[in-house]
Amino acid sequence: MPAKVVSTPALPGLSPVGGKPVIARFDGEHLSSNGGLLVLREVEQRLDIAGRLAACMTDPRDRERIVHGLDEIIRFRLLMIAAGYEDGNDADRLRTDPMFKLAMARLEDEAALCSQPTISRLENLPDTRALLRMGAASQGSGWPAWASWKASGGQAMVDLYCASFRQVPNKIVLDVDDTFDAVHGEQQMRLFNAHYDEYGFHKGLNNRAENSHQATRQRERQMKRFKSAGQAQRFLSAHGGINNLFLLRRHQVPAVQYRAARTQAFQTWGEVTGVACMA
Repeated sequence: MPAKVVSTPALPGLSPVGGKPVIARFDGEHLSSNGGLLVLREVEQRLDIAGRLAACMTDPRDRERIVHGLDEIIRFRLLMIAAGYEDGNDADRLRTDPMFKLAMARLEDEAALCSQPTISRLENLPDTRALLRMGAASQGSGWPAWASWKASGGQAMVDLYCASFRQVPNKIVLDVDDTFDAVHGEQQMRLFNAHYDEYGFHKGLNNRAENSHQATRQRERQMKRFKSAGQAQRFLSAHGGINNLFLLRRHQVPAVQYRAARTQAFQTWGEVTGVACMA
């Protein structure tokens, strides 16, 4: 017996508001509250942010088996974050959302977008050189291999940002506050934050006024080698990244793995600085 299609009637008995009737129906199909994605799609297509970033990475996958290109995965992730879905796990639910599919140039009855594991693999794909190509600020002709990076799509986000000005300013000041992201396990590269009294990830750029009470800032004022707080701040901002690269945590790390990580750290330092290092 063929299925009989019956439309759902409107919910009766709702009081009017402002002299206008209120009608509630339940016969809608796939609905979405992310209508603003269509505007963001036009902006992204004009700037080609996903394409710029994808060009900075090398895709190690078999070309014959690729279903979602790097630019497609990045574009989906950008739209997710812009729409307020910062957690990559949301991709498993949003990959079939009709508005997200339209923003990704797919019709509702076409294949779903990429899943959360695919996004996770993308976020762990870029190496140090790829990250520098994506957003490294120009350091002049003395920066090692800068010309080749520039020719291969380097400084992608810096060029995009500078293109937003009619005349590029000589200096741009960024006021970046530290954002702490607590971890809930033994994730790699986690660090202990004395202010929050727990382990997590942080960018290492600290606002001096907000963190003046912390033990690190108290030690800064006691170090006689610094002539000013600004000099100490400049030193610590550079020292943080270098210290995290070489000062590896030995807790529950085998000696073989620790030595391999140290060797990799020196190799990375040599590639970035152009200076030969000895582990």
